[in-house]
Amino acid sequence: MPPDLFETRFLRLQRESTARVIERAVGRGEIPPVDDLPYVLDLVYGPAFLRAALPGNAPPDDAFVDRVVNTVARELGAAAPDGRAP
Repeated sequence: MPPDLFETRFLRLQRESTARVIERAVGRGEIPPVDDLPYVLDLVYGPAFLRAALPGNAPPDDAFVDRVVNTVARELGAAAPDGRAP
């Protein structure tokens, strides 16, 4: 797939979907307003893309995804799904 198609048909759609999830959480008062949404989306997707791009790394597993989600949740000021406070 050409890079522009990957960006427009996959990556952008994923980021837009995640942005809506974050915006709904703000609307429900679960997290404070986000000052820099593109940065937060980079926090969500960056670790997985870096792991996939570097040779010799295992693909992201459930534990890796959980760590990323917990880190981003704390960064957003929410209790992480693992129960730890921000």
